[in-house]
Amino acid sequence: MKFHKGSAATSPQYLRAQVRHISAPMDGKPDNHMVVGLLFLEKLGEEGWV
Repeated sequence: MKFHKGSAATSPQYLRAQVRHISAPMDGKPDNHMVVGLLFLEKLGEEGWV
């Protein structure tokens, strides 16, 4: 996945991630949104995946 740390104006990092859970948000959150928990597995560096 492409990950922008902080804001979209920064250079992206490329990460391999595993979806751990998808659940409905708590009350008061916008309709049609879901909460997704991710586990970051690897990061793409200059020498490949680490």
